[in-house]
Amino acid sequence: MAAWVMLAASLAAEPAPTPTARPPTPAVSAGATAIAVQSYAPGVRIDWGRRAVAVDARVVLRKGLLELFACSPNTREHESILVVPARPLRIHEALGLVGLEPGRPPGYDGQRGQGIAASGGALRVVVQYVRDGVEWTAAAEEWVIDRTSNRSPSTLDFVFAGSRSLDGGSFGADSEGTVICLVDFDTALVAVGSSHSADNEQLWLAANTDAIPPVGTTCTMVIRAADYACAVIALTVVPGGVLREGDRVVAPDAVARKLRAAAMGGQHETLVLRSASDATVADVRSALNALTGAGVDPRFVEVRPPQAKRTEKPSSTPGG
Repeated sequence: MAAWVMLAASLAAEPAPTPTARPPTPAVSAGATAIAVQSYAPGVRIDWGRRAVAVDARVVLRKGLLELFACSPNTREHESILVVPARPLRIHEALGLVGLEPGRPPGYDGQRGQGIAASGGALRVVVQYVRDGVEWTAAAEEWVIDRTSNRSPSTLDFVFAGSRSLDGGSFGADSEGTVICLVDFDTALVAVGSSHSADNEQLWLAANTDAIPPVGTTCTMVIRAADYACAVIALTVVPGGVLREGDRVVAPDAVARKLRAAAMGGQHETLVLRSASDATVADVRSALNALTGAGVDPRFVEVRPPQAKRTEKPSSTPGG
């Protein structure tokens, strides 16, 4: 850990543009004793309690084939869903400070004629944004479509690849904007843990248009350790603001009691509310108000939008 602190201290901070509206701060688990979110660099915050790094971002693409999930400004916005103003090196440092180990970016084995998958600490990526007065949380995989199945993958197995130094000593992800990559870029800061060609004809993912908020939406991209021990209470909001677990109606008071009991036992709990496809935003607000009235801290709640259904084939060109 000391090595990361020394690295961070030895590098001068570099100002970066930030969105005009500050995105929401990621929630801290109910088991945490305090909210420990600290600003680290322009557009980068460390959530010590959840071993997570929160990064300011903005939606720049909703349709077409993808090579990245997130890129730096003025680099690859035509093939990336999000643009991230923060310097990638600062994100790298922050991930190291929460205890994540970098591995290596994707490569290519010329003798075998095949790609070499990236390695590194396992990560999960979610995006938080505000729409219609509700703070929504979406997993990165919900915003993409696998072109083979025409469905969102069950997960994107991201790893902390760590990028690399280029000739001359510059940080590769800084130079090329390769913040979170979905195909094999050898300067990837974060990559999927399987090899995928960057050739246009072989791109494997497309943007899930119906799931992505409008272009220009300011959001927070949260990168966290995949092995963070956090139990999840998963409920569905149905019409009328009613909470359900499967076919069973769940009372807000019962949810509050369960969260309080977990917190007293020192456990990490996250309440995940998924909006049913026929529930309205008013229903979601009603459910949140009921939970708040029962004593649930809204900071410990992640609200997921309805599952988007793909109705058309992905475009055959990046950013199409």
